[in-house]
Amino acid sequence: MLAHGEKELPFEACGLLSGSGEMIKTIWKAVNNKRKMNSFEINEEQVTLLLTKIEEKNECLVGIYHSHPTAPPVPSREDICFAYPDQVYFIISYAKRKPIVKCYRMKQGKVFPVKIIFYD
Repeated sequence: MLAHGEKELPFEACGLLSGSGEMIKTIWKAVNNKRKMNSFEINEEQVTLLLTKIEEKNECLVGIYHSHPTAPPVPSREDICFAYPDQVYFIISYAKRKPIVKCYRMKQGKVFPVKIIFYD
């Protein structure tokens, strides 16, 4: 995720995360159709293709990620408005020298932080 976000600068990067339960096993890079610094969109055909690949790998969709090239790692108004309520969202901020990753659930206009546990 971090490398993908850095590669796409100054635009937002985005993609899907799959695995089992809450464990992420695979990162699926997507194309940001908006190609903007403050917005992202994955088209429906690409989502369908990625979900098929996830299923073929016997994994489940675990979350969605995107980057904020110059903003903090908190959901924007647009992020909140268009969030799928059953998904977790990882946001990577490149506003500081070192990238910062935060995770959230967004439901009915409310934002709930989710703790991230990293395993080596």
